[in-house]
Amino acid sequence: MRWTTTQRTKKTNKYIRWIAFFITIIGTYILTGNNVNLQWVGWTVCSMSTLIWVYCAYVEDDTPRTLMELMYMILCLKGVISWYG
Repeated sequence: MRWTTTQRTKKTNKYIRWIAFFITIIGTYILTGNNVNLQWVGWTVCSMSTLIWVYCAYVEDDTPRTLMELMYMILCLKGVISWYG
């Protein structure tokens, strides 16, 4: 039997991924809107969804993806600070 990546790694709940996906869609919709006063809300929502993606990557022992998502989350929080401050 040939081992694939999904068989060797731990699996996260697929519903967590769907929740993160829909949170990402909401955050992107807010960020692409015309209301500049709500930009910090969009960055906050995107950082929450990215935190879920970091968790999923960490549970699945995917270090490069964990680091990539962690960097994006840090940049999202920087976006919140720059828009709010």
